[in-house]
Amino acid sequence: PRLRVDNGFRIFKYDGTLVHTEKVEGELYQVTWRPAKPNTYQDRPASPGAGARSTPGASGPGGANLPPTGPPKAYVPPHLRGKEGTAAVRPAFSLHDYEEAGKVGGASALGGVSLPPGASAEEDGKLSKGALKKKKAKEKAEREQIEALALEDTNRALAAAGIDVAAGGG
Repeated sequence: PRLRVDNGFRIFKYDGTLVHTEKVEGELYQVTWRPAKPNTYQDRPASPGAGARSTPGASGPGGANLPPTGPPKAYVPPHLRGKEGTAAVRPAFSLHDYEEAGKVGGASALGGVSLPPGASAEEDGKLSKGALKKKKAKEKAEREQIEALALEDTNRALAAAGIDVAAGGG
């Protein structure tokens, strides 16, 4: 679909300062530069101070007119924002302590059986309703497969003995 909202174009100078903004009410299909013949405009040196406003690699056109930013700061969760000493409020976390306490599915928690984190050795009584249903369906399919093989073997043995077996079989 074509862009139908905020159609328009903006023209910037070489140093990133905005020169002109044009909004279009209908559909805007294409905007391109109209090339000029070489030596139509004289080549001039950069304006004094233009390099200070424009920083290469900064976001925005030419990196100009952007607020100065300091070094990136550590992420603070929303519930801790605006509080003094957020590092002191958060409890210290040590994965080693959790493994030793048996809270992470590691070899120490399961007596030598290593499972991925978040997994636990569950028994039938601890399975979820969906997992239990899936397990029962799998066991039923295995039983039916074993019964079908046994019936096939029986029919083969009867046929070898010369006993007529009904075409339906079972």
